[in-house]
Amino acid sequence: MVLQFLSNAIIVSSMYALVAIGLTLIYSVGGVFNLAHGVNVALGAWLSWYLVANLGFNIWVGVAVAIAVPALFSLAIYLGLIRHIQDRPIIVMTVTLLIEIIWEYFIRTTVGTQARTVPQIVPGNVNFAGVHLLSNLVLAFVVSWVIIVAVFLFIDRTKFGKAIVATSMSEKGPALVGIKRGRVYAGTWLIAGLLAGIAGLFFGSYRGADWLVGQTALLIAFPIVVLGGIGSIRGSVLAAYIIGFIEIGVITYYDPRMSGVLPFIILIGILLVRPEGLLGRGQEV
Repeated sequence: MVLQFLSNAIIVSSMYALVAIGLTLIYSVGGVFNLAHGVNVALGAWLSWYLVANLGFNIWVGVAVAIAVPALFSLAIYLGLIRHIQDRPIIVMTVTLLIEIIWEYFIRTTVGTQARTVPQIVPGNVNFAGVHLLSNLVLAFVVSWVIIVAVFLFIDRTKFGKAIVATSMSEKGPALVGIKRGRVYAGTWLIAGLLAGIAGLFFGSYRGADWLVGQTALLIAFPIVVLGGIGSIRGSVLAAYIIGFIEIGVITYYDPRMSGVLPFIILIGILLVRPEGLLGRGQEV
């Protein structure tokens, strides 16, 4: 029982981290919350279901589209809307929240409220030391950590990654060394959408795709970002595991119905006890 709990908590936490990283990246660079981040996650889940289950495409076609479309959608939101208002955080939050609401209304009226089963990329089960896990969840864990490590390396060792760090630290400083803020912002929104699409593939296969799947992902990611220290990717990864372990522990040993409200309870506690988060507000990307 304990091994099953630990395995589930580790895997689920890795997915939560993947959902939260994109939200953290955008805030670290632009100082705004993208409340339409849940739409990108939902697109990853819904597109893979629609292409594979409805249109009969190969699963890998569904995977490719479910990753590419959220990335392009996120970039389109930035170029078409956000870049014109990015210096007004409240307006950005309002606009992105409205995009999230419009998406939910669209899905509810066109597809309905019934949850759909997102196809598994890798079917079957894995049994190890008496622990039974879906092969797709094991893949989710592996892919999540490959991406997490890749993000760290990208930020620490590439020119664009260093531009992200510089832009997150100062508004005027990067311009003095030739860094174009607009390109950094656009690239960050593109990357965040890409990560959200991948997260949606696995998050949807874990929880199913319904009209609120994006909102559910966002409501999990938001407390993670706050707990980790707003703007800190490393903090978000750590916070994802804390919240993931608490949630799976409550579901396993107490009451599964508490899972929906648990992130809000944790968020209230964070804001009261340590509002700057585990690693401090904006101390690092």
